[in-house]
Amino acid sequence: MEENTLTTREQVEQDAKNGFRQGLNCSECVLGSFMANFETPFPKDVIALATGFGGGMGHTKNTCGAVTGAVMYHRGAEKSGRKGNNGGTDTGTEWYL
Repeated sequence: MEENTLTTREQVEQDAKNGFRQGLNCSECVLGSFMANFETPFPKDVIALATGFGGGMGHTKNTCGAVTGAVMYHRGAEKSGRKGNNGGTDTGTEWYL
């Protein structure tokens, strides 16, 4: 019997969807999912900072909260000099953005 394993990308997507089902907004889901699946420079409490970006910057529908969450993670990881799981410069968001 074959073992069903997810790629990192699939795991990030699944985790973000699960967060949304649990009541997190889009920005919180995406930021939290990247933090759970890649090395992160952030403490877990930083997800609270993403709260105001859900629904497009305070529910104005002007800027996508999911993209905002990915940018938050990517820029923070890049500025801290952290590396992705593969030891390279891939912080996990290049394929998302």
